[in-house]
Amino acid sequence: MLKLIGKAVLIIFGLIILYLLTWPTGIDPVAWTLQKSPGITGDYAPNNLLSKTEIFGKGMGVGPEDIDVDDQG
Repeated sequence: MLKLIGKAVLIIFGLIILYLLTWPTGIDPVAWTLQKSPGITGDYAPNNLLSKTEIFGKGMGVGPEDIDVDDQG
């Protein structure tokens, strides 16, 4: 009896899937061509503003900055 119910459920499920795959949707697809990208412009455009900066303390000291803490914190 359980096998019969299982087969019936599978058949019904298969018929539902078949119906959904062949269901008329009324959609008429249209071809679309992508326009050429204008590139990166505006606020995100590449620039060289930071290339003119001067690094202070370059070559002075060893390693990153540090903090000296005494016994009072």
